Amino acid sequence: MIERLLTSASYVDAVLPTTNTYFAFDGTNSDLARQLYLRAKAGANAPQFKSLSVPTAVQDRLDGLGLAWKDLPGIAQRAVLWDSGFGVTSTNDVVQIWTLSGHSMTDLAVPLVEFQDVGCVETNCTQPDNTTSWSNLYCNGDQMLRAARCVVEDFTDKSDIHLAMWETGGNPEVVPAPTVRKHAWTDESSGVQYNVVAVHTLELDDEPAYDECASSSQNGGYGSLVLPCYTTADVPDAIKSARESVQGSAWVSRWLVEDYSGGVTSGNESSGLNLARRRREVDESDPLEDSLIDGEGFHPLGHDPEKRPTADQVVKMLQEA
Repeated sequence: MIERLLTSASYVDAVLPTTNTYFAFDGTNSDLARQLYLRAKAGANAPQFKSLSVPTAVQDRLDGLGLAWKDLPGIAQRAVLWDSGFGVTSTNDVVQIWTLSGHSMTDLAVPLVEFQDVGCVETNCTQPDNTTSWSNLYCNGDQMLRAARCVVEDFTDKSDIHLAMWETGGNPEVVPAPTVRKHAWTDESSGVQYNVVAVHTLELDDEPAYDECASSSQNGGYGSLVLPCYTTADVPDAIKSARESVQGSAWVSRWLVEDYSGGVTSGNESSGLNLARRRREVDESDPLEDSLIDGEGFHPLGHDPEKRPTADQVVKMLQEA
C-alpha cells in the first residue's frame, strides 16, 4: 500500500513545462507529452478516443490519481497513453511500447547522423519556417532497425500504406496523433521481406506519400515525426532482452490532476492535487502521530498501532470532510 501511495503522490512537486522552457517540436525529439501539454495550454483540443480498451497500466495510474479516463479530454488521453508507453493503431487498438538502450519516450527519434551511420540515405523538404524535414529515401528494413530505439507489441494492420518509416520535422502548432503503423514490403532486388513498425504523429490524410514533400494542405506544409521500431513478432533475442518498460513522468501526472480532477481549492490548487499532498503527508507521517478527522478537527488515537487508521482510511475521510 505504501508503494502505491507514494506512486500516487510523488508527482506533487514535479516541475511543469512552461512556454519559456526551450522545446522544439521539430522532429528531433519524441517528447509528445510535452507538445500535447503546450498545445492544451494554448487552447487546442483533440477528440476523445472511441471504443478504446484502456490498458491496465494506464487505468492503474489514473486510479492512483483519482481520475477517470472518460473524463479526460482527447488531448490528455493521448498524453497519458504516450507517457505511459503505449501507442494506438489505426483501428484504435492499444499496443505497448518498450524503449531500448536507456532511451525514454522523449528521445525515440533517430537523429539524421545515426540514420546515415547505418547506411541509409535521406531526402529532404523545406518547411514553411525554412527549416528542413528529413525522411528515408534509400533504406532497407535491416538498416532501419539497427537505428531503432523502441520495440512495439505486435498487432494486425491490414492497411496498405506507402509512407516514410523515418522522418524528422514538425508543425509547432500541431496536436500530435501518435499512431503505430506497419511497413511491410519485399525488396525487389533481393527478394527479402522486411517488417518495420513506425510511430506516426499525423492523421493519414495529413501525411504525404513516401518520397514526397507535404503540400500546404498537409500539416501546413510541414513534415512530421516518424519513429521506426522493432515489432515483437520479429525481434532478435538480444533486443528482446534489452527492452525496458516505460515509467510515467511525474510532471504529466501533476498536469492531469491539476487540470482535470475537477474542483478547485484555495490558491488555485486543484482538489486532486491538494488530496495528493495530504495523501503523501499521511504516508510519510510518524505512525504514532496518525489521527482521524471527524469534522471538528484531528483527534489522536494514541500509540496503539492496532487502532491506527490506514492511510486509505484517512484519505477517504479527508475526501468526505
